[in-house]
Amino acid sequence: MTAAQQGAYTVECYANKTSSTELGPSLLAEASKILDYYTQQWTPLPLHTLAVTPIAGYFGQGFPGLIYLSSMSYIRPEDRPAQLRSPRTDAFFSELLLPHELAHQWWGNIVRSADYRAAWLTEAMANDSALEFLGNEKGQEILDQLLLNFRNDLTAVEKGKSMESAGPVDFGERILASDGLSRWHTITYEKGAWILHMLRERVGDQAFRQMQLRLLNDYKSKPITNDEFRNVASQFVPADQPDRSLTMFFDTWVYSTGIPKLRLAGSAAHLEVDVSGVDDDFTADVPIACSAGTGKPTVHWFRVSSGPNPIDIPEGLAHCQLPAPTDFLYVQ
Repeated sequence: MTAAQQGAYTVECYANKTSSTELGPSLLAEASKILDYYTQQWTPLPLHTLAVTPIAGYFGQGFPGLIYLSSMSYIRPEDRPAQLRSPRTDAFFSELLLPHELAHQWWGNIVRSADYRAAWLTEAMANDSALEFLGNEKGQEILDQLLLNFRNDLTAVEKGKSMESAGPVDFGERILASDGLSRWHTITYEKGAWILHMLRERVGDQAFRQMQLRLLNDYKSKPITNDEFRNVASQFVPADQPDRSLTMFFDTWVYSTGIPKLRLAGSAAHLEVDVSGVDDDFTADVPIACSAGTGKPTVHWFRVSSGPNPIDIPEGLAHCQLPAPTDFLYVQ
């Protein structure tokens, strides 16, 4: 066991004597850094000691004051079993897992879901927090790549249907029971992270953090439902955006399935967004950046549904583009 003092916390890192422990010191330093980052972002934890210890398997768990971290995270990537050596698994065990599990000290142990329908929220918040930490520490590129990996996982076809089509995130354990661990994990963790990422893109980083602080204050002693989360989040939506109640946002992304294929076609006078690959009742607000050709583009929101959608571009604007693939969940 090694230990370090990080602010008000004592961080302890345990390792198995029978396995490689050469990453133990670096895990201790990384855990301390992440803990400090999250504490500055949100609120101090109601504890003074946090222990990180290995667990046999390819997963992690976060309990109050205790992190079970996959034993694979203690091993250098080149020393892991051959089937676990790839950019994706390296990113999971070496980059994503520890900040995800540490985030559960807040999201899951302070803010808790009220029922199985809201269970996605704490996992998604932990994943989103890990992505933001990695982007802040190691650059936007790693955050963007993980989001693209998540989108590819969601749109991957298995047994004739996409992973995401098994059910909306609020189905929770019902997906686990009907479609298995892989689909449940992909929808809960990865689509959930995308939902929060899109919400962050809508309200901005500062407002998103204020929303998190509100959740940590208002729901530290009572569990939260999906509708309660929607109500809190809606209070931070800018006044110039549509759907300020986030009712349609939740209907589309939390309570329904579908990842649209978007195509922008036509001229400024007759521009349209073509939406395909989703059910006929799919509807979403899409941010489209337009400019006059010089100067900074401005974002305009357009409500689109399955099929061709003519859109009215503000006068004087001629150059428009769809959101970046890392800002909005769609395929091209």
